[in-house]
Amino acid sequence: MHEKDSSGNSIAQNEAEPHFRALLLPELGELNPCCIQLPDGSSVQIDGSNSQQSILVEIFARQGSLLDGQKKKAARDILKLAMLKRLKPNRRVIFCYANEKLDKHLKGASWLAHAAATFQVELIDVSDRLPEKVKALLIKTQSEQAKNRRKA
Repeated sequence: MHEKDSSGNSIAQNEAEPHFRALLLPELGELNPCCIQLPDGSSVQIDGSNSQQSILVEIFARQGSLLDGQKKKAARDILKLAMLKRLKPNRRVIFCYANEKLDKHLKGASWLAHAAATFQVELIDVSDRLPEKVKALLIKTQSEQAKNRRKA
């Protein structure tokens, strides 16, 4: 099985996230991972936040086709951002991705696209800006993960 960190992200996802944050730097400024405490004492991990936590970004690095679990991860990330926006309505919350299949789903007639719009979760597709070497690394890692799943 492919290694995961404590948040459940694959190590490859975590290695790709700085590239996504760098692509967002000109528009959003410096973003760093953070942990946000919720009113009930629980907390959530965020892939990118400015120092004031007024801009929050979740990053979806998956390339190519989407399994049901990956679609659910995208939905969970959007739900997390919607909840954080609800807690502080002036926050800017962004779901960033680089996946053409997901882009079609998020810009088409789907409940997830409707939910993102309803809860003011911005969608930023960086497919055309993500370096080919990063895409290639992600695709290679995903292929290895798929082989490991078949062996298990």
